[in-house]
Amino acid sequence: MNSHRKTLIVALISAGLLGGAGAATVAKFSHAPAGIIRDGVRIAGIDCGKKPVETARAELQAWRDARLAEKVVIALPAGVQNGKQWTATRAELGVDVDIDATLEKAVSIGEQEDATQRFAAWFTGHKVVDVAPKWRVDSARIKKLLKRKVASAISREPKDARFIALEQGFKIV
Repeated sequence: MNSHRKTLIVALISAGLLGGAGAATVAKFSHAPAGIIRDGVRIAGIDCGKKPVETARAELQAWRDARLAEKVVIALPAGVQNGKQWTATRAELGVDVDIDATLEKAVSIGEQEDATQRFAAWFTGHKVVDVAPKWRVDSARIKKLLKRKVASAISREPKDARFIALEQGFKIV
């Protein structure tokens, strides 16, 4: 009887430990960690997985600053005004990255997974997801720059249309 009782106690303790481990596992995988971007998430090619949102924000801000400083070529089609070109930075064109909206999208990727997907990813790894930055464009600023740089260089007085007689019909110029 005494050995039967010991076996029962060991079985109960084992069941309790297994139940506790199971509960801990379910708790671990039942929700995404708050403020941490899911593993495998990239923003504009920057690996932000397992990083706090504020760390990812700083890295995205540095990427954004570099992109805004890059020059963009504004070119007329070949044959028009000798294919003139102008350059401006993205910042001068009024283009910017909405960092908050981009990070919100990156964080939401982890929030969309259920416990089963997070548990499976623990063994297989997460699928890499590349989040494209959300760009904002200030169209009034672009128009202002185009008027100042481009329009003034190509603007000319309009000419009246005229007809040119051909052997068969006419041509409008």
